[in-house]
Amino acid sequence: MSFKLTHTPALLIGLLAAPLAEAHPLAAHAAEWQAFIHPFLGLDHVLAMLVVGAWAALTTSARRLLPPLGFVGGLMAGAALGAGGVPLPAVETGIALSVVLLGPLAAREARLPALACLLVSAVAGIFHGHAHGSELAGLGWAGAWFVLGSVLLHAAGFAIATRINDGRHARVLRGALSASGVLGLALVWMG
Repeated sequence: MSFKLTHTPALLIGLLAAPLAEAHPLAAHAAEWQAFIHPFLGLDHVLAMLVVGAWAALTTSARRLLPPLGFVGGLMAGAALGAGGVPLPAVETGIALSVVLLGPLAAREARLPALACLLVSAVAGIFHGHAHGSELAGLGWAGAWFVLGSVLLHAAGFAIATRINDGRHARVLRGALSASGVLGLALVWMG
């Protein structure tokens, strides 16, 4: 049996609904569940995670892991800062600006030097992580579950971009990634 992209929505629904099963009462795992679903609840975070995954799919194989590794590293560092109460100026603006920048970079298969690629995605991750670390402070292993949810969104973005990046749909994919930058501008304006 092989996994197909068409199975992704069913898989995500199953993962999100699993804690609701009567065999494991939700109250016993409330902190972990809250942390796991947290990345799926904000448009800015969902969009950034999907775009980072798409960026990884569109870049050369030797550099494929750089965007997600940089982002997850920054995410964890930012979450630690947020959970520790260390202030970071303009967090919401930084999150929105990350959406403005990441989509167009992914659309153009940004061929940044490796260190710049890591830094761009890490800085974006720091802002996202700080916001969520502040919200999830004191929840024990919640940070690990938050990172897992974010990584799943990266994987979804990677799978979607891999699936539709062919001759017929490549322009649509790149157009959607560029358009995500416009959505980021709307988030800056609203914030």
